[in-house]
Amino acid sequence: MYNATLKERFLKTYPEDTAMVYRNSLIQIDEAEQNHDCDCFNFSVDELDAAFKTIRSRSLGGVRTIVSPVLEYIRWANQQGFVKSKIDITPLFNGEKLKEYIWDYASKNRYIYREELYAICDNLINFVDKSILVLVFEGVLGKDYHELTNLKFSDIDFGTGEMILTDVDGVVREVTIAHQKSLDILKECKYETTYLIGNGDVDLKCRMKEFDLLETPYVIRKIERCAKGDEMSPVSNGFLLQKIIRFFRGKVDNNGFVIKEPFISDAVFLSLKSIYTSGFFDCCMELEKQKGGTLETEDYKKACIRYGINLSSLQTYKGRYLDWKDSASE
Repeated sequence: MYNATLKERFLKTYPEDTAMVYRNSLIQIDEAEQNHDCDCFNFSVDELDAAFKTIRSRSLGGVRTIVSPVLEYIRWANQQGFVKSKIDITPLFNGEKLKEYIWDYASKNRYIYREELYAICDNLINFVDKSILVLVFEGVLGKDYHELTNLKFSDIDFGTGEMILTDVDGVVREVTIAHQKSLDILKECKYETTYLIGNGDVDLKCRMKEFDLLETPYVIRKIERCAKGDEMSPVSNGFLLQKIIRFFRGKVDNNGFVIKEPFISDAVFLSLKSIYTSGFFDCCMELEKQKGGTLETEDYKKACIRYGINLSSLQTYKGRYLDWKDSASE
């Protein structure tokens, strides 16, 4: 970290947890400081702008998390008399300006079309794994993923595609899956009794590659060797998150080197939430086709209800959809 002694002095003005977050943010612009051989608080407006454009964050929230501590550091340095110009340029890096620093490649690749969903599923061996992605894309999520983990085969009518979803607080809602391929994947999952570890790529240290799935009423199930406590209980949200890490991130050591490749290549920007949002986008596109024109507020309301999205977030999801459409058309 460039000029580390001074930066650590700044960080000591914050609680330990906050200082750790701020330190990570300051590290993000270290390369720019090294290139200029200059602390960021003496950057020109253009130099600071260029440094922020190297941020590898895929969301506005992520950009704020990085930019805000850097601006705080610059303001602190100015107050301490370290800024040569004495001019505070930090107000220029707020509001709409921050959108310019979203990592464009990541932003474009964090959402998928339905065809891409099924292509990803084709690269997964186990139908339990495929079902996780399909259900989330179809709008099954809930608070802390409880709609997903609570779903039983008895909640699905494979003839009509109707599903009954139960959230953690007991709230029940009904949705219908209209796409046969999604239903076919879920149906195959129902009859799956074994699970291939490593997506079929067996670790040489492991004597077995195939394990029995627990016989529970739930769609998402563990293998028997991982069962702890009540075997008939649903899986945890931690179980799902670990699955996603193996799907898209792989496994890294303490130095950040990949020691196990992810099951799906070129999908590092995906997450359960982005797949869920992709499904919402797919729903909006279907509504546009049916309507033959631009969606109105009532149409977005229908999509939100279909995906269990609180209507207070309607404008947020509408904005995400329109931004994604503009980005996809470029």
